[in-house]
Amino acid sequence: MIDNFLTIFKKYNKIVLFGLGPSFFCVEYFAYKFALVSGKNIFSTQSETYAQHLVDEETLFIVFSVTGKYTSFENLFNAIKSCGTEILLILEEYNNSSALEIENIFYLTKSTQNESLLPFEKTRTVFFIFIEEVIARLMSERET
Repeated sequence: MIDNFLTIFKKYNKIVLFGLGPSFFCVEYFAYKFALVSGKNIFSTQSETYAQHLVDEETLFIVFSVTGKYTSFENLFNAIKSCGTEILLILEEYNNSSALEIENIFYLTKSTQNESLLPFEKTRTVFFIFIEEVIARLMSERET
């Protein structure tokens, strides 16, 4: 999965990371880390309007969501796609009910967290594990 992520990530010089609620705080951290090791233009946002102003056909738009169910991303994705932007959705939980028409969906687990928790109450631990592995790979590639 890291290889697949990096294949997509390396095609673009501008990366926009998007998350809502607690996922946005993760996105801010990831943006900082990516900026340090990638040499790319990295932006983070939780605003759909701002996101639409940031993207173009040379941008990778990465959305972090634990469940994909907190809010509908349909309008956002349609607006982003109309700019010619590639979208990558990273979900911490497996969600086969997602009606999203996205080519690049990364499910970081094959399970779900406690269903009695609301999306903003769930942990983002697997996001950090995954992105730290990506960062480690980017760092090792820089050293060689």
